[in-house]
Amino acid sequence: MQALSTVASAARLVPGFLVVDFDGTCTVKETIGLLPRLAAHLGQESAAAAKLARFKELEEEYIAGIRRVNARHDLDGPPPASLDLVTNRVGESGVLAGISPSAVAPTLAEWAANPAAPPIAELRHGCASTLGSASAAGSRLGVLSINWSPPLIRATLSPLAAPLELWCNELQPDGSIVLPVPGAAAKRARIAALVDAVCARPVVYVGDSPTDLLAMLEADVGVIIGESASARLIARRFGVRIAPLPPSLRECLAARGAQEGEVAAAADSPGVVWEAGSWEEIRRCLLSELQDPI
Repeated sequence: MQALSTVASAARLVPGFLVVDFDGTCTVKETIGLLPRLAAHLGQESAAAAKLARFKELEEEYIAGIRRVNARHDLDGPPPASLDLVTNRVGESGVLAGISPSAVAPTLAEWAANPAAPPIAELRHGCASTLGSASAAGSRLGVLSINWSPPLIRATLSPLAAPLELWCNELQPDGSIVLPVPGAAAKRARIAALVDAVCARPVVYVGDSPTDLLAMLEADVGVIIGESASARLIARRFGVRIAPLPPSLRECLAARGAQEGEVAAAADSPGVVWEAGSWEEIRRCLLSELQDPI
């Protein structure tokens, strides 16, 4: 973490880096269910039902592991080994084999044009416009996610039409999964590196789930969006303060600086996470000084 008092005195203040989670943050729902459908569609149709059924079993195991993460008693602890085990079992099962990265975007576009096809990922209202406006204002953009499919993320965010950096896990053509971002600790490490690198301007992280909390706290400004009760429960359990998002980025930084002085005297307080009800609220806060004269 770093103090940004010199940044806060700048004439115009916008994020140096705006980093977002993907599933549940940019999207209305989780997109993991699209992957077995893509595998079935792009592979052998005769095996589609079996693939979907087996993936459903493994998905339920994974969700049970997430619940164990949510119930743990240490905010900074490693993810349960069961999550990695289930992920490995997904890879070993072959249920996601056969997804060619180059075929993801065309297939999703084909489904979007066909009302009878399975539903595709839906972006939260205002997400693409907020990211686009931040990019136009000079902010660098990044997506930091435990999602398994970079092509799925890029295809879903294609309306953004702005350059972004992507840090996530990666599904291989054989169905195995490489895990450079296995959980909360990896997300925090990435944000910490950005905070150190982008020292002249604030790093903002937006997420929605328990795996995002450490990254939110590590960022200069951390924002929670969405309806996750578990993220809010864990935050409060460990003394993280959740407060309404101020109307400007400058006010976020000023409150953060004041709180850091308080934390020096009360080391058991991890920090503050700002809560937003919509992407439009986030856009107004982050880009307020570009909309209203100082």
